[in-house]
Amino acid sequence: MNKILMDRKVIDKDEVLENIDNCIYDINDNCKLIINANSSTNKCIFNLGNNSSLIINKYYELQDIEEEITINLNGINSRLDYSFSTLTHNDQKYVINVNHNNISTISNVINHGVVRNDSKLVFEVNSSVEKGNKKSVLNQESKIIVMSKNNSIIKPNLYIDEYDVDARHAATIGRFNSEDIFYLMTKGIDKKEAIELLISGFLNIGR
Repeated sequence: MNKILMDRKVIDKDEVLENIDNCIYDINDNCKLIINANSSTNKCIFNLGNNSSLIINKYYELQDIEEEITINLNGINSRLDYSFSTLTHNDQKYVINVNHNNISTISNVINHGVVRNDSKLVFEVNSSVEKGNKKSVLNQESKIIVMSKNNSIIKPNLYIDEYDVDARHAATIGRFNSEDIFYLMTKGIDKKEAIELLISGFLNIGR
C-alpha cells in the first residue's frame, strides 16, 4: 500500500492562518491556532497538546470537493471549535474525525450547508472517546438546506467507550420555512431576494 507523506508544521506560539495546508499540525502545550479558511484541502491532521486550542472558521463556495480533517485532542484540557459553512453547486463530501485522547477535552463541531441544485452534500462527523478519558465534552451540529432534490447525507457518529462524558449531536436536512419567506415578502422583498437573505443568514450562523 502506498503511503502519502505529509509535511509537518509545529505551532509553538499563538498563530492565525488564512488557510489549511495538506500537512500535519502539531500544536504545542498552551498554544492557540486560529484558521480562517476559504479554500479546501484534501487531508490534514491536527495534534493538540495540553491546554491547547484549535479554532477553525471555514466558508467554501467551490466544486467537487472531498476533504478529510482529523483532530487529535491528545492533551489534557485541549479544545476544538470548528465552524464550517458551504454553498454548493456540485458534489461535496466532508469528513471530520475528532479523537478525544485525554481527559477533560472539548470539541464543538458546527456544519451548515446549502445545496442549490440536485448535487450531493455529505457531512460525516466521527467523534470518539476511549475508556478512561473522563470529563470530555462532545458537541455536533450539522444542518443542510436543500433547494431542489435531496441527495444529501449527514452521518453524526459518536463512538464512546466512557460513561463520564457529555455528548450530544443534532442533524437536520430540510428546506427553508415557507412562512419565513412569506414574512420577508410582506416587507416588500421579492421571493428570490428573500431566499438569498435566508441563505446568507443561515451560512453566517456561528461564523
